[in-house]
Amino acid sequence: IFEALLMENIDVKVLNIGGGFPIKYTSEVIGVRELSEEIAAQLDCCFGSNKPQVFIEPGRFIAGSAGLIRSEVILVAEKEPDAHQRWVYVDIGRFGGLAETFNEAIIYPIRANKSKAELGPVILAGPTCDGADILYKKNPVDLPINLRDGDYLDFLSAGAYTSSYVTAKFNGLPAITEYYI
Repeated sequence: IFEALLMENIDVKVLNIGGGFPIKYTSEVIGVRELSEEIAAQLDCCFGSNKPQVFIEPGRFIAGSAGLIRSEVILVAEKEPDAHQRWVYVDIGRFGGLAETFNEAIIYPIRANKSKAELGPVILAGPTCDGADILYKKNPVDLPINLRDGDYLDFLSAGAYTSSYVTAKFNGLPAITEYYI
């Protein structure tokens, strides 16, 4: 594109490559240093000494790991007892701040207040009556077997793109309360 523009006597001085440096959720990611080195190598290869000024947006890298969402378990149920499939419903869901669980795109690390208990797989769902308010079904989450209504789950690395995605008063539910320390 730059070459084609240059042939039209348009000398582009700035390249915005977007961004969103990744953070670790449940699996390792390429570090910022490695990404930066690869970007620099590609700029050298494509532009040589005629590099444009480059803008990179850090995205969730700035605040993602700095936040958590504390959620209360509102129901533990077995929808099909013969299937031995536990469902855990929490007071936050896809419409209350966890929008990026859509298609299980982001698997948040989850910490339960019963950390030393035996774990087992659960399907995790939000509080609304909307059939899309299922957070993790394809990839069940291992949570304590003795999890009960009133227990707490912490969604870790939830400092970016959570409260900004809250659908206000969806199904009459209040938006999440935010605290800054």
